[in-house]
Amino acid sequence: MMENEQNGSIVVVNAGGQYCHLIARRVREAGVRSIIREGNVSVTDLAGAKGIIISGGPNSVYEPDAPEISDDIFKANLPILGLCYGHQFLAQKLNGNVSPGRHREYGEAVMEVIGQDTILSGLPSKVRVWMSHGDEVTSAPRGF
Repeated sequence: MMENEQNGSIVVVNAGGQYCHLIARRVREAGVRSIIREGNVSVTDLAGAKGIIISGGPNSVYEPDAPEISDDIFKANLPILGLCYGHQFLAQKLNGNVSPGRHREYGEAVMEVIGQDTILSGLPSKVRVWMSHGDEVTSAPRGF
């Protein structure tokens, strides 16, 4: 990698999901450069980035073979958005709780954006999203 290749980019961390490249493409379509990195991403890989998105994946965070994401994402002092597995990984890593849902969910849903002082600022109050998961965050980490 060339030095400062990631300057101004959003780093998409691949947690094994089929949508990782789609997420990166959508970021680029929004006019922001995106770079895909694996879970063992280092602080060096994040230098100069604007933020991090952790993708979804087919695993459950509480399974023994669940993909690990490097703690370096927290050392980079960047905003982090977790989608599906990424969301559950962040919740569990930061002392929240993740449990199996009552049933798997798959398909279109509506996400409600509450407040404008978040990583999602600038989005409409309701956004159509795609979901595919079997787990849920049952208690958010402190401060979330």
